[in-house]
Order: sequence, then structure tokens, then C-alpha cells
Amino acid sequence: MKILSIVVPGRFPTVVHDPGKWWGIVSSRVENELSCFSSNAAWWRALCSPVIVQVVRAWKKAGETLVPLTEKGEEDLERVALEANETLNKLTLSETYRSSARYIAAIGPLIRYLKILNKVQGAVQFGLGHGAQVARLDYSDSRALYEFSKVESALSILVRDSLKGCPRGVGFVAVSVTTPQDLLMAMIVARVLREEDPAVHVCLADHGYENFSLHPHLEKLEGSKTLDLIFDSIIASKDDRDNILPDLIQAVLVGRAPKGFLSPKSFKEEMARPAEIRSSCPGPVETFTPEPILFTRVSPRRCYWSRCAFCVQNLKYDDPQPPSISETATALEQIGLKMELGYRNFIFSDEALSPALLNRFCDEILRLGLKFKWACRCKLERAHTKELFQKMALAGCYEILYGLESISPRVLKLMDKYVEGLTKERTKEIFSEMSECGIGAHINLIAAFPGDTLGEVEETVDFVVESLSGAENGTFTLNRFALFPDTPIFKEPGKFGLAVVPEATDMPMQYKYLLRPELKEQSEAVDKELGRFHRKLFSGLGWESFRPLGPEAMDAVHLYLGTGHGAIFKSSFKTAFSNPLKYADAID
Repeated sequence: MKILSIVVPGRFPTVVHDPGKWWGIVSSRVENELSCFSSNAAWWRALCSPVIVQVVRAWKKAGETLVPLTEKGEEDLERVALEANETLNKLTLSETYRSSARYIAAIGPLIRYLKILNKVQGAVQFGLGHGAQVARLDYSDSRALYEFSKVESALSILVRDSLKGCPRGVGFVAVSVTTPQDLLMAMIVARVLREEDPAVHVCLADHGYENFSLHPHLEKLEGSKTLDLIFDSIIASKDDRDNILPDLIQAVLVGRAPKGFLSPKSFKEEMARPAEIRSSCPGPVETFTPEPILFTRVSPRRCYWSRCAFCVQNLKYDDPQPPSISETATALEQIGLKMELGYRNFIFSDEALSPALLNRFCDEILRLGLKFKWACRCKLERAHTKELFQKMALAGCYEILYGLESISPRVLKLMDKYVEGLTKERTKEIFSEMSECGIGAHINLIAAFPGDTLGEVEETVDFVVESLSGAENGTFTLNRFALFPDTPIFKEPGKFGLAVVPEATDMPMQYKYLLRPELKEQSEAVDKELGRFHRKLFSGLGWESFRPLGPEAMDAVHLYLGTGHGAIFKSSFKTAFSNPLKYADAID
């Protein structure tokens, strides 16, 4: 049977996502023929092509155009779209990343094109970070998404075009979603595929990524049965995906596939597993980078700390067990198989790898003589020493993402993230030692956590500027606190001085909340200054120096800070992006 893993249209594709261990199990059965297709890359190609003229005509027909386009206007839009398509080609060349100015110049036509496209119509807002956002559509309501997916629209024109290169005669399709926008696109993809072959089994295999997850809403979604109307099956738990999918595919093959939300209990017996796994994941699919970057994991298990009051990422997992040091041998065996497929740059998306696990992981990499580049995520610990960083650098690590959140011990205690003895001075030393060893730091911050004060946010921002100003490849993200479902703070809101505002829809990704008067006053004070804090970080670390290069320069900086393009720069090239303060002369 032909089996397809499909990447649905969405955010600008700069990394390849590892579908999971099920791929190796299924591909090792001789009766299965597996392939992976990125309708996402094809969708961006379609968006930046003459097809956009058909899309604009569809908007005209629906009365959604804001700027009436004449025939000449359509020709101009097509011309700009083709210029954006040339950007897609340039982003696959290493030469584009050899200087920040060259990169900014290359990305400019694409950014300008998206701005024009968003200006001429009001139906869909296109963006590199989210793909396509339909105006006036409630993405927290599964029924609203389903109803939109059923009708012909400008988006469905683009989706149809993106599926032209998709393999035909497929019996089973696995889709994964990483955002609510992805979920809508997956519904449209499923409808288009089923129009061609009504018998194809479409499975929503994974619905948890970073801060997005349908897991907290499964009971409501099972009750509403909306997802069942578009997908033949939905894997309920991320923990069960790698075991359920091989059994489900076998059941589809013999005509006995269960439908709806699936758990291990949906199968009477587990199928036999192959003795030898021949392939660990698909080979590289198209992304707009000069080399494939694989977004994968060392362990399928959750964060070892698993206590942060605000964190939703662990809620995708039912198994409470943290990663084990003994898993490193299996992880490196899998990495070896992935290297045979052509991957040499890995982003390990584990929520937090412990110092002990990293120490063993690096020892094994060095013992085996494996040569690959990688980035990972960690929780700041006293055990993050210069000796560990030296070993990690030798083993190929070029970046660690830390959730610093705040430098205030009081706020960290509120978040349940405080580590005794990890002082402000020691934290600064850690960042300095990383830079000395050639490892970049990406620092995540949270502002306006309930109880956070204006002074504490200011202190944290000043600390990051001071700590990263002399570092190589030091970057940051400043987030505004969001209340995610089923987090510790959501489950015990009174303990944190807030009240949750109920939502009527069946899959809200965030909740509104009310704060106690004194906390509300503090939060409002932070909100008023949030823009200033962003500017302070950008100017203090030299990023504002790119602005004179043109109106698209800061968009290019955000792409560097938040996509796989940053991984290309940080792991391969020294440019002005490495430290805009230190290499200001390179900005031209």
C-alpha cells in the first residue's frame, strides 16, 4: 500500500519535521511504500506564481478586494509574484547567507510581495510566520473551520495547485498540524485529496507542537465530532502515535480500520514489529534553505523539570516519565540513520535536556566520531559549566535555547522555575562561558506574568542586553504572558491571583483572565512599556543598525531570529548577524 506523510501549507518552510518513530516501523514492512510530500513548499511556490491572478479573481467575485485591480494591475501583481519566486530560489543557495546585507536583499522581494497581497484584499492575511490567516474566522471553533474548509475559496485554489505534485494512488495519508491555521489547511487538503480518491484514509496523526495542542480539548472535540467529519481517524495522545500508526496502517491494508479518536484500546491486538528498522525518517523534502535542517528529538519523553506554572508544552504527553540517560545510545543510532539520508544539521526540540543527559550524549558522539551540527534546549542549571560547554562544542553543538523568563528570583519562584544558588552573576557567567566555547545562546523572556512588576521586567531586559552584547550568536525572544489551557496556573488560578474567563468554543488555544486589582495595575504598567522593552533589546544589542538597509531589513532580522535561517547562519557563517555591535563594519 502507498502511504503518504504530507506537510500541510503553513508557516514559511525552513526546517524538516521528523514525523516520529512510526515511520521506521512502517517503512520496514515490504508491503508498504512510503513517501513524504511538502505541500507547504509547493503552496509557497504556488502563492509566488501566476496562479495568484486566479486567486485575486476569486476575491473579486466574493467582493473581498480592497484595491480594485485592472488587467494591468493583475499583470503587475503577477510580475511581483515572480520576483518573490526568485527569492525562494535564492534562499536555497549558500551564497545568500554569506553576509547579512546579501540575505536582506534576497528576502526583500518576498516581503514586499506579501505586503502588496495583503493590501489589495481583506480576505486572507499572508505571513511568513503563520502562512495564511482567514479574516473573521474563529480558529478556536472546530465547526467554523470545518464549514470554511467545505467551500471553494481562494485558499482552496492555492491548495489544489500545491497538491499537483503529490503522489497518486495513495491508500493512507498522515497529516500533522502545528497551529490552528495548519488545522484549517489540513481540512482543505483532506477534502481535495478525497475528491480524487474517496477511499483514501486520512489520519490526523499529530496535533501537538510547541505551545499548540488539541490535547486539552479532546473531550469536547470527541463530543462535537467535527474532526470526525473530515478525518477518518485522529490519534488522541502524542505518546501513542508511534505505536498506533503502524497498527492503523495495517488495519487499513486489510480493510478493518477503526475510525474516530484512537487509543491503544481501539485495537484488539498489536501487530508484530519488524526486527530491523531500515529507515528512521523521510529523506529531506523541499525547504527554502541551502541544507536540510531536521527538527527532531533526542527523547520522546517530556521535560525533566515539568513544573513551570505557565508551560503548556508538557501537556501534549500523558507519560510523566522524564528522559533517561540510557536513551542516548538509541537516539544516536537514529541520528546515524538520519545522517545516511543527508541530514547534518539538527534542532533537538526536547523541552529541556538535562546536563547529565547532555554530558553522556556528547561523550557518545565523540566516541563514535559522528560529525553533525546541532542546537538544543535546556533549563538553566548550576551544572551548566564551562567544561560541559567545551564538550558540547566539540560534539557539534552551536546553540542552546534557554527559557530564562526573568532574572528576578521572586518572579522565578512564582513561576516555579527558581534554582537555588543560580544567581544573577552565575547566570551571566554561563552565557559568557558559552560564547567563549563557540556556543550561541537564544534567551526566551516572559513579561507580565501575574505578579511581575515593571522594575523586574526592566532589570531582566537590562541583564540580557548586558549579558549578550559581547557574545557571539546571542539572540532573544520577549513574549507577553499567555494563559494556556491545563497549565498549573490555569488549574489553580486563584493561587496566582487570577480568574479564568470561560470560552464557549471547543478548542481555545489561550484564555482571557481577570487579575486581582494590585496585580492588574502591575500588569497594565508592564503592557504600556512592552513596546519600549522590545526596542531596548533591539537597540541595545545592535539590531536597529540594520534598519538603514531598507524597509524589509527588520523583517529579515525577525526571520533570522525565529526560523531555521538562523540555524544556517549560526552553524555555518560569521556575519554581522553574529553580533551587530561587534561586526557593525560588516553591515553594508
